[in-house]
Amino acid sequence: MNRKAVSQDESTGHIRKNPRKIHEDAIMQAWVEAQIVDTSERADEWIDWKEIERHVLRLQRQLAHAVEHNNRKAVRYYKGLIRTSHHTKLLAIRHVTQENRGRRTPGVDGKTYATPEKRLVNLQSRPLPVRRVYIAKKNGKLRPLGIPTTHDRVCQAIHKVAMEPEWDIQFAPNTYGFRPQRSTWDAISQVFANLCKSGSAQWVIEGDIRGYFDNVDHAKLLAKLAPEDRVYVRRMLKAPVLDPEEGLLASTRGTPQGRPLKKWGIINIFYRM
Repeated sequence: MNRKAVSQDESTGHIRKNPRKIHEDAIMQAWVEAQIVDTSERADEWIDWKEIERHVLRLQRQLAHAVEHNNRKAVRYYKGLIRTSHHTKLLAIRHVTQENRGRRTPGVDGKTYATPEKRLVNLQSRPLPVRRVYIAKKNGKLRPLGIPTTHDRVCQAIHKVAMEPEWDIQFAPNTYGFRPQRSTWDAISQVFANLCKSGSAQWVIEGDIRGYFDNVDHAKLLAKLAPEDRVYVRRMLKAPVLDPEEGLLASTRGTPQGRPLKKWGIINIFYRM
């Protein structure tokens, strides 16, 4: 039997549906129906979020295991599985449009995807321009924030899930900024453990990198990434910025604050020791 016979029924002329696609469409439809229901208890009957989270976490663990054994072929394989997984897409949509504090903040397209029907979007590969806003700091200066569209934030969240296991195990053990399952309290406990002994150091030095987010060299950052990650990260970094006063500006250096990938570890990768 050839490929044409497998994909098309010659007796009826109809194209046979992919079983995997049918399964994923059923999951997405169940998710939409669960969002329409009023109570969360009823929604749990439609879709098992814990099972979806376990599935994605299982893929991430397999990816981390491949990274530890330096199996590049397996690393690329599991990254592809995570990026194309419908479960990853569901988690990314839920995080960006329902859980994140900035879920009601629109990008340049003005869309927020507040209803379940609007959240069923086709993900595109090319990001739209970033909307720049300015917020006041304590010292009176203005800090620029780059706000991508909700669609681009979902795409970045998907790529974050795929890149996170590979890089997190390579970071220094005592780094806590923008890392999963780590917080300020973990850093405080580590400082206490190192300073509570009798022979511990007596001084603590605090440092700050001037222009931490504004001086990231795009070429050096992309050189550190794997080939399968460079294409989208390059598009994300090079996405133009729509300034309220100066209009559309090219992005040549730095990474605007407010992006999910930046929050996780683009900066950690660039300054990795």
